[in-house]
Amino acid sequence: MYISLMFRSKRRKIERLDFILAGAQKSGTTALHYFLSRHPDICMGDQQEIHFFDNDAMFVAEPNYAELHKHYPPMAPSTIAGDCTPSYVYHEPAMQRIWNYNPKIKLLILLRNPVERAFSAWNMETKRGKEKLSFTEAIGNNYLWSSGLIDPKNLMG
Repeated sequence: MYISLMFRSKRRKIERLDFILAGAQKSGTTALHYFLSRHPDICMGDQQEIHFFDNDAMFVAEPNYAELHKHYPPMAPSTIAGDCTPSYVYHEPAMQRIWNYNPKIKLLILLRNPVERAFSAWNMETKRGKEKLSFTEAIGNNYLWSSGLIDPKNLMG
């Protein structure tokens, strides 16, 4: 009994996130979130996209970081915590809010070749039945952007 208590690590409530994962659509954020969440020394919270720093309602007054931290269970002292919300990279105030929250936070930003990303998005919409044009037609007609299937700002370059 004494030996097992000696090796049991004391849990701590999260005080600050250690990293943020954000990025372009179809750039691999979901896959990286999946793999990071399986690591025993990393806590990714109770859902993939928490949307704290891009939620303007949270920042009308002084932000209540307990609303962010409630997504994280008590952790071992050696565990690091992160949030994966890809849209932080597009929401203009998000990066300043993240820096105000923790100036030492690590940012992991995933990008992808814009042509490959557009093709992947077209492929996804085609499989969902939302896209009927060929990729060449869709690009040639600017249909992907004008239809709202792809937001040009999400191409990242």
